Amino acid sequence: MKKFVSVILCLLLICSMGLNAFAISFEDISPADPRGEAIAALGEAGLAYGRCEGEFKPNIAVTWVEALAFAVRASQYIKGEEVYGTDETAEPWYKPYIQYASENHISANVPEDIGMLLTRNQVADMF
Repeated sequence: MKKFVSVILCLLLICSMGLNAFAISFEDISPADPRGEAIAALGEAGLAYGRCEGEFKPNIAVTWVEALAFAVRASQYIKGEEVYGTDETAEPWYKPYIQYASENHISANVPEDIGMLLTRNQVADMF
């Protein structure tokens, strides 16, 4: 699983090179933000959607299921598969992500509280 996290980190680095930082813009990411290019690249690749209409909210903790959804989209991107979008017909919205993660051995255990907030270390430990 550490290898998977390393691949995601490499993907973030690669995505941050050479792309226009504001090809997909988030209102809360300023041109001076050092993360701007990477965030825009992740949006362009379909890996990051942000928290709400037009905002990325980079300083807010993520939930377990949000981290899992990102990991699933990263896995699909790396494998050259079609990347899941937000499936508004799925009940609940995260069901396809949990199913894909289980089938592809991305995360072993689904916690009781999938909405629990995670630290960066906890996100890394998921994989």
